[in-house]
Amino acid sequence: MNKRDMTKFDIFVEIVCGILLMVSVSLQVIYSVLHSLSIFSLIINVLIVVLVYIGLSMLSCYPEKVNAIPQEICIGNIRRYSIKMIRYAKLIFVASLVVPEVCDLLEHTLGQWYSFVVVVLIVGEIIYYEIKIIKLIRLIKK
Repeated sequence: MNKRDMTKFDIFVEIVCGILLMVSVSLQVIYSVLHSLSIFSLIINVLIVVLVYIGLSMLSCYPEKVNAIPQEICIGNIRRYSIKMIRYAKLIFVASLVVPEVCDLLEHTLGQWYSFVVVVLIVGEIIYYEIKIIKLIRLIKK
């Protein structure tokens, strides 16, 4: 999505994602220092989070790759919904990393339910936008 196509809310979501990523990385560094974890495990943890974030950010530049449709069809609302789907999945992903990191610093453990809730949120959000995209694609093909 071009910068001129982004709404103020889209810009806000991207800024929040970036801030949450920085908070997540900072919390991982603090946890590693406090608990004397190896530098290798810290680097691997941070690298994975940053690579997933970069991958989702790059995917939002090529939304036609999400649904494997030609670039000619991926216009208008189909493009907007694809980008929103990626952006909100990225927001949920990064926000879901910060909560357990804060809990780790406070020495409180989250149950297995937390991972389940995060997966349900991401899958639910993706299904919501995919249904909208599929309906629009069917209208175009008729």
